[in-house]
Amino acid sequence: MDRKPTRHGFWRPLRAIFFFFATTAALAAAAPSAASAQVAEVVLSACYIPGTGTMYLIGQEGLPDACIRDDHDLLQWNQQGLIGEQGNAGTDGLMCW
Repeated sequence: MDRKPTRHGFWRPLRAIFFFFATTAALAAAAPSAASAQVAEVVLSACYIPGTGTMYLIGQEGLPDACIRDDHDLLQWNQQGLIGEQGNAGTDGLMCW
């Protein structure tokens, strides 16, 4: 007897990952450009619901100020990270043509 994976079990992690990247991309597009005279550090906040794999934004206009329930996990990240050090020069790749 073949058992199909449940809809929730298969899509739950993918839905959370998609929401994270879609939200980050949407907020990055709406943010002021780096060419602005003064750029404030933007910290994004969201809450993760472990039981469903859902994430929701908080701390912005029209959104809750904090997680709705105590069992939701708070996540925070910067919109733009720190500039890293220059990496080592790489080797020439193979030319296959």
